[in-house]
Amino acid sequence: MSMNNIPQGVQDILVEECLLKRKIENDIMKVFRSFGYGEIITPTYEYYDVFKGTSNVFNDEMLLKFFDEEGKILALRPDLTTPIARVCATKLGGETLPIRLCYTGNAYRFIQGNFGPKQREFTQSGIELIGAGGAKADAEVIACTIYALLEAGLEDFQIELGHSAFFEGIIEKGDFTKGQIDELKDMIDKKYQFGIMEFIEKNEIAGESREILSKITTLFGDVDIVHEVLNYDINQRSKEALLYLLEVYNLLKDYCLDKYISFDLGLVQNIDYYTGIIFKGFARGFGFPICGGGRYDNLIKKFGKDMPATGVAIGIDRVMSAIFSKKEALPKLNVDALVFAESDSYKTAFEVCRILRRDNLVIKMDITSNSIEEAKEYAKKCGIGGIFYCRNKDEIVAIDLVNNTQQATNINSLKE
Repeated sequence: MSMNNIPQGVQDILVEECLLKRKIENDIMKVFRSFGYGEIITPTYEYYDVFKGTSNVFNDEMLLKFFDEEGKILALRPDLTTPIARVCATKLGGETLPIRLCYTGNAYRFIQGNFGPKQREFTQSGIELIGAGGAKADAEVIACTIYALLEAGLEDFQIELGHSAFFEGIIEKGDFTKGQIDELKDMIDKKYQFGIMEFIEKNEIAGESREILSKITTLFGDVDIVHEVLNYDINQRSKEALLYLLEVYNLLKDYCLDKYISFDLGLVQNIDYYTGIIFKGFARGFGFPICGGGRYDNLIKKFGKDMPATGVAIGIDRVMSAIFSKKEALPKLNVDALVFAESDSYKTAFEVCRILRRDNLVIKMDITSNSIEEAKEYAKKCGIGGIFYCRNKDEIVAIDLVNNTQQATNINSLKE
């Protein structure tokens, strides 16, 4: 095994990328907090039953599992919504509803992609609105998502709305196994029209279900597509789903955010806890969803407390890639000044560093140069424009490398 390699599906994040990542996380969390969402941290791993036993929302193949010292099966969290659902049911049952929670953390899934392994470790920031049903709650989550993406630096993106009950209404008359339904959902998600038609013929689907399924990969666009499909011969369950989407859309118009909204009536999720509206976000020029969410009214009930809920997870790594795809330069670690000290003036130098850092400046202490000339060369290579040269405990020289000037100063002057 080469020490240069790392496992498939994980990555090193170097300094400039890390600066961008932290900025995006901080920008997004700032918006979440402005909407009244309080941050929560859950364990990186939990008992296997949290994800597969009691809740049973993830395929076993997705979970990265291991054993503790007692032989109990543990799993790295594949998402952060399920652990928060557990917390809400077991520790927050007495809180005044609705509960607004936000988070940033890593999740882990073992997923093999069509073109090699996908990321198995990824960072999500998200919100969960617990204890509130209805369109106003869903619209708030979507609006908060849009504001967060804008604050992070994205401008050209769309949030596609769908509803799980629309698909469920189409197939509810058919006698399908869960495996067949999962297969069909996967083909719809991938817009695999040929496979869908094969499924229709193989299972002898007729009537309204056949008509809608044969068109489902094309039922996307602006709000007109919803009005158009309402005129189809669809059952009441599918119709109510479309009317609900219009209700949420009208609220988002009141937020003045409708330009970021489109519809995909073939939108499905590969996580089984969604029960109502579902949505995904896409940035122009980036081929993968940057966020996803929806309503999951039955999940918390699986942990013993019946509360409606809705939420979103924003993929930080994907937002990073979408921003970087705009060819913008990565942020740099800007250092405001270098401090160099002669051998008998380190105490003064450390005090200079403390004073300057107190004013939120980024200060590097030179710990390798043997002379002020070496320090100047080091500063120029690092793109640092100035040096505070501590010649002795009382004498400090501020050197401007850009304008090639210098000025004597002292500790008291720096404190002012």
